[in-house]
Amino acid sequence: MANKIIDWIVTGNACWVCTSHTAHPYPQIKRDSKKMQVARMIYEECFGIIPKGMVTRHKCNNPKCINPEHLTTGTDFDNCHDREGTDTWPAGEKNGAHKLTAVQVEQIRKEYRYGLSRALAAKYGVSRSLITGITSGRFWKVA
Repeated sequence: MANKIIDWIVTGNACWVCTSHTAHPYPQIKRDSKKMQVARMIYEECFGIIPKGMVTRHKCNNPKCINPEHLTTGTDFDNCHDREGTDTWPAGEKNGAHKLTAVQVEQIRKEYRYGLSRALAAKYGVSRSLITGITSGRFWKVA
């Protein structure tokens, strides 16, 4: 079973924030000599084994929460979709890997004309596929 007692504090939104296990970003525990997320273990203890290929999702968008009422299962796609539009999904300039600023993205959208992706990519020092993604709305979505 678990290698250590699980402690938590209850927050104002009823999250049970795990304080006893390391969290980066999810608290981890060893069970049967394997590392796993504390939330996954809690879910399985309360609701049964999670099917292969499924992940534990946090309805509260708090990765440190282990409240069984806040946990559900789904696919990786479901989990990614949950994060969109929340502070847990760094987008735009909040993404540490961003290469452009919001001002540059707006300028690219204003300057873009069909067939100019190569010139814009060279001007801003990015790939043509990034320019295409920006102008099509796949990247740097317009609010």
